[in-house]
Amino acid sequence: MKINTEQLRLFLTKGLAIFPLLLIWQTKLIIDWAWPGIIRWEFNSLALYLSDIGLIILLIIGFILFHGSETKDKKRLWFYVAGLAVVFVSTFGIYTSFDKPLLVFNTLRIFGALSLTWLVINFADRKTLAQGFVIAAVICALIGWIQFASQTTVANKWLGLAEHQVSVPGVAVFITEQGRLLRAYGPLDHPNILGGLLALALIILAGYRLFKNYWLTFSLAILLTTGLFFSGSRSALLATGLGLVILLLNKNRKKYLGVATVVLLTGLSLSLVFGNLWSPRLSATGRLENNSINERQTQFSQALQTIQTHPLGVSSGQYTEWLAKQDNNAKEPSAYQPVHNIWLLTIAELGWLGGLAYLGLWLIPLLIIGRRPLGIDLALWLAIFILGCFDHWLYSNHFGLLLWALIIGLLLIEPPKMDKTLKIR
Repeated sequence: MKINTEQLRLFLTKGLAIFPLLLIWQTKLIIDWAWPGIIRWEFNSLALYLSDIGLIILLIIGFILFHGSETKDKKRLWFYVAGLAVVFVSTFGIYTSFDKPLLVFNTLRIFGALSLTWLVINFADRKTLAQGFVIAAVICALIGWIQFASQTTVANKWLGLAEHQVSVPGVAVFITEQGRLLRAYGPLDHPNILGGLLALALIILAGYRLFKNYWLTFSLAILLTTGLFFSGSRSALLATGLGLVILLLNKNRKKYLGVATVVLLTGLSLSLVFGNLWSPRLSATGRLENNSINERQTQFSQALQTIQTHPLGVSSGQYTEWLAKQDNNAKEPSAYQPVHNIWLLTIAELGWLGGLAYLGLWLIPLLIIGRRPLGIDLALWLAIFILGCFDHWLYSNHFGLLLWALIIGLLLIEPPKMDKTLKIR
């Protein structure tokens, strides 16, 4: 039977456009694969997500359609080489790993993310993928609104929603004079992840002309900004601000000014009404903020010490297990957290060789977009780079890793038209 490649290609393009909607649906099957001496918790759990099944289907179609003609660009070829190097180093850790099931899962996660980037580069439509991304982010923002308004979250395993009660220690909250207020999680694992998603969506909304109706665009900008505000994520706020500044440095800044103005006015309006939410977080005062700063300083020291004593890494995905092992599991599992910096985390897990290869997965896209006009591509790259500098979820979290893959793939799609009058020097 002859395969209709045009219909398959259209299906794949549309599938990639709706993949962000599947990604935010956090339904998962937890796999109970025990291993001697290992206690499973958040950062070493083994799970198959609904989005993984969708990705496998899209990959099968992609392999059917692929004929090798899409890899002629040498810089993109080097991106694939860097990706394969990361997978190879991760796989090689099987000889030293003390949790082999976790290493296998984490290596497959990395390979899956790189495969998603490959699919986006070769088969996605830039505009429709960006539209799907923004719509998914708006849904997350609306869920975050409801959570903040109700000050609770409702658990539902079929929707992938977890319960977060403001009175429970360890739940992310704002500290105000009136007491603890729940930060918006959305359908995701942490408010910082929600904030990062919304920051990227705001820059995409501002940078691409996704919708012809300006009022629709401005309404979506208000929804996304409000969700970001209630997430309480400082790194997301910084990423949004710097990303919008890059857009406004473009010679065609007028087409970005509308959304940027809406974001600014919405943020100022929310600050007037809910200013007490952000004051302790921005001034870094209060017990909760001081504890957060001290914890991150400790994490950086632990990561640097681990890198110094283990230049080949402690094995893929096993950094928190390594910390627990060094401490003889003296604390609750949740006390062992990844360092809030993806560069230190990847070097600690994959060693210097794997860390350098992973760095290549960031620098090669930067070199490619450096040939383009100053604008959306650099703004988006800078925003996700900022998120990686101040947190770990772009590498340690299933959603975060696939989100990174989507954004990098979006950046590596060659724009249909190029204005070469303004380049990065």
